[in-house]
Amino acid sequence: EDVRDTIKVILESRELVNRNPMPWLQPIEQVHLMTRKHPVFLALHAIPPLLIFLGAIVLLPLLEIFSPLMRLISLLGLFVVFGLWLAWSFHNWANDFYLITDKRMVWVERISGLYDSRQEAPLGTLISVGLKTSRLGAIFGFSDVIVRTYIGDIRFERVEHARVIGRLIESF
Repeated sequence: EDVRDTIKVILESRELVNRNPMPWLQPIEQVHLMTRKHPVFLALHAIPPLLIFLGAIVLLPLLEIFSPLMRLISLLGLFVVFGLWLAWSFHNWANDFYLITDKRMVWVERISGLYDSRQEAPLGTLISVGLKTSRLGAIFGFSDVIVRTYIGDIRFERVEHARVIGRLIESF
């Protein structure tokens, strides 16, 4: 099963690398591993807009002070607003990732329209790799991979297949 998980992680990593241009990488730098937070965190960010939109759908027909046309226009407006909120949540989840190249370990965090952040450490500064799993993480299948380096820790937070990712990091 570990071999199957390792192959899955590597294939998913290749797919992510191919879909996400990284112009800040050096021309000769090769990405060995790329991953992002577990998809359950995308779902958690999607819940608030979905619940509010469903609540609005239930409440809007009860507001008889609005004409049927105004209720329809309001519903369409809400649909657009919450659709944009969902798209923004997905975009933000997809833009945060962790990668290992042949030169460094990098955590990239982007908040759409607000900021970009990169925390990195050269591979040569690696001291150890550890895992931290919460009860929720054990249930949903995610853990933190904590990479200790001479210049500080890099945390691959809430990633799927953390054990495999930790072993891959140690092998680079």
